[in-house]
Amino acid sequence: MTEQLKTNLINEGMRRIYDYWASRRHGDSPPRREDIEPGDVPDLLPHIFLVDVEDAPERFRVRLAGTAVVACFGVDMTGKTIESLDLGEKRSSILKLYEDAVTSGQPSYDRHQYWTEAYGQRLNYERLLLPLSSDGEHVDKLLGCTFTLPARADAPTS
Repeated sequence: MTEQLKTNLINEGMRRIYDYWASRRHGDSPPRREDIEPGDVPDLLPHIFLVDVEDAPERFRVRLAGTAVVACFGVDMTGKTIESLDLGEKRSSILKLYEDAVTSGQPSYDRHQYWTEAYGQRLNYERLLLPLSSDGEHVDKLLGCTFTLPARADAPTS
């Protein structure tokens, strides 16, 4: 994530979690999971999720999801893979964001609004994915932060 993109983060919580992550980096390498102490940002815990990156085939498994993340999606995704969730028509673009964060080792930010048949609701949220690396080279976890956005007036209801 460039500094310019960081300045485009409207949500103050997103900026704070990005700054926290950046302060734990090792030079240009992502921080390790051990470098991240959730108690340092207690007010953001409901918005945080942690994803394990699995190999062969590459999959993204949710290790934990805060209460606001669960409320946003309407389902507790803990233990599930991102690939198994109903991502509506945004499925391929969302999975690409996860893949790009792993491949590049750089944060990824996105906003999505889409209808989910499985959960029977319109999701409207912003998400920040922050790479973590156990060995300083390969991204094996993603620290995520999600905030619900107000529904757009021009959005269809189904």
